[in-house]
Amino acid sequence: MSCPAADPDAAPNTRQYRRKLERTRAKLLAAAEGLLDEDLSLSQMTVTAVTDRAGLKSRKTFYRHFPAGVTDLIRTLVEQRSDEMRAVTLPASGEATDAYLRRGVRALLDKWRRHTAVWLATLHLDRIGPEGAALQREWIGILQSWTRTIADSARATHAERGTSAPHNLEERISVWLTGAFYVLAQLFSAEHTAADEEATAIALADNAAAACGLEIRRAAPDD
Repeated sequence: MSCPAADPDAAPNTRQYRRKLERTRAKLLAAAEGLLDEDLSLSQMTVTAVTDRAGLKSRKTFYRHFPAGVTDLIRTLVEQRSDEMRAVTLPASGEATDAYLRRGVRALLDKWRRHTAVWLATLHLDRIGPEGAALQREWIGILQSWTRTIADSARATHAERGTSAPHNLEERISVWLTGAFYVLAQLFSAEHTAADEEATAIALADNAAAACGLEIRRAAPDD
């Protein structure tokens, strides 16, 4: 039995439809971040506010992308920004931990600078309600997942240098990560200068190295 002829327009149309969905989803995420940038609190974030900001007329369009409502939207936004941050704060192959931490902290500051409102919102996810409290726990899990990445890097560097990692390495890094997050939240919640950011970057990297049990090594100044 012969197979029916393939429709030459089906694939392009499918791709076109998917691209349209992706554009609409991106509009909704951008609208949510824009509202946060304008100091709209999470408790004030509504489907109508987001769709109006995105220039969409139908609430059905919103729920097609985010069936669980605003909580689903915020979860996706936080996950997206977290993935972007993680991508630029991973250690390179063979990179010493102290060098990695200096670079990673600066990348962290850059992401905070670009998406301040999103990161500050993660401090108040519980304001969305019970679903927000669960989302808060998810975010803490994302934050703490970086502990393993840093710990693995630190152990490799200690092995290369013939030194020993602290026996409670993960706990020390976890404390540093939590503290670093609140330091950055305080920094970006107020007016500050480039010099403030530079001083913060140096202090955070030094504290991270200390948490990893590493001697602080600074690059030699240029002649």
